[in-house]
Amino acid sequence: PSWEFPQSHSGWNVTTYDTDGKNRMEKSNGCVFSATQNLYEPSGEGDRAESDYQAEAFIAAYQKPEFTNVSFEPTKDDSTLVKDTDGHAIETKRLDFTYTGADHKDYKLTRVVRVFSTVGRPVMLQGMYACPVNVYSSSEMEELFKATPISNPGPADMDEGSSSDGAGKDGNDGKKSESEDKKSDEKSSGSSPKDT
Repeated sequence: PSWEFPQSHSGWNVTTYDTDGKNRMEKSNGCVFSATQNLYEPSGEGDRAESDYQAEAFIAAYQKPEFTNVSFEPTKDDSTLVKDTDGHAIETKRLDFTYTGADHKDYKLTRVVRVFSTVGRPVMLQGMYACPVNVYSSSEMEELFKATPISNPGPADMDEGSSSDGAGKDGNDGKKSESEDKKSDEKSSGSSPKDT
């Protein structure tokens, strides 16, 4: 799975194109849109658990002194923002939040994360739209994600990307994933990308 990042978009300047899995473009009003893809070492928990874990790791990355007034809306499953190249919905974890940066300006971000853990080469895809609060535009954010589909995705539904058929749907997987989280803490602690 990989993002099909647009090489140009009206009013946007592409600053990084497919370099080490990163794509990024910026707008003169301070907005940034980025899409990254990185190889991923799955713990065997399936797409939903892996995606949940990465969403939590991202929230934790913003609990630092340089970010103040951090306010996350509850993380939600989203099947509207991200599509594959054929227009089919791809389920992701969506985080919407605001914070005040070290520059004392207020920002609003929408970030999606999805781990495809059961494909031949497991990969984590993240997309982010970030703007100063006063110029954040939901319609522009949706338009940019629409212009950036995923090619060759794995299962569209996070629950289908499970190594043991249907695990995660039975509702009692909370117990076993706690010990898994502790294991995967070490290996992913270095991967909390701060793009802005």
